[in-house]
Amino acid sequence: EKYERPKDDQKEEFNTWVSNMYVFFVNTLFHAYKREEAIKEKIREERLRSTARAQQRKKEDDELEARLNMFILREEEAKRQDDEVDIMVIKEPVDVSSSHLTLDPPKEDVTVSPSSKTITSKKKKK
Repeated sequence: EKYERPKDDQKEEFNTWVSNMYVFFVNTLFHAYKREEAIKEKIREERLRSTARAQQRKKEDDELEARLNMFILREEEAKRQDDEVDIMVIKEPVDVSSSHLTLDPPKEDVTVSPSSKTITSKKKKK
């Protein structure tokens, strides 16, 4: 019996120690581990959202740049066409006989009679 008693005490002490370790792990470390896992998951989600936002911004920037380039190309095309029209106008010979220059009859000069009112000036007082 003497040998069994210490073994029972050792088993009880060991079981108490295991129980305390279990409580420690479950109540302290497990919650900390769960919290860490939740934070890691939030970080992953935020990275995905950030990547999606960056891709969306890049897509919008590319579209804006494409529209700007199209606008610039249209302006250059319009300017080039205007320059071509100006060059064609300058290069075309002027045919005087084909142009119909007609002189307008001289218009009568209408004289306006001075108004009947006389302008009176007031002297300035010194």
